[in-house]
Amino acid sequence: MTRLKDGKFKNFRTRDGLVNDFVTCLSEDREGNLWICTDAGLNRFKDEKFDLFKVKDHPFTDPPSTAYSDHLGNLWVGTGTGLYRFKDGQFSFYSKKEGMSRGVYCIFEDREGNLWVGTGGGLSRFKESS
Repeated sequence: MTRLKDGKFKNFRTRDGLVNDFVTCLSEDREGNLWICTDAGLNRFKDEKFDLFKVKDHPFTDPPSTAYSDHLGNLWVGTGTGLYRFKDGQFSFYSKKEGMSRGVYCIFEDREGNLWVGTGGGLSRFKESS
């Protein structure tokens, strides 16, 4: 991962705390944290350091492919097995059982707060009250 700051480029690699050098997606949340999807997991870049995130109850079975921070401050992470939401320090998992198709590749939020999720099975709309 390379950052341009104050006119200078800086490379970040595994030796700096990044879980893997192959970055697949970047997403900034409303607090200014940078979420980084890699082939080996999910990092948060906060205060100039990397944190590795693992799901307590539902470990990622495959690498995250995309991430998106919504207007409420939830972080949504797509993987080959479904969709994860990071809210209040906990991950929730949405899979085929909840109507989510496998293979989440992109996430977008519209003006009404609907999440549009691009999957291997087509486009899904995800809406919840909170």
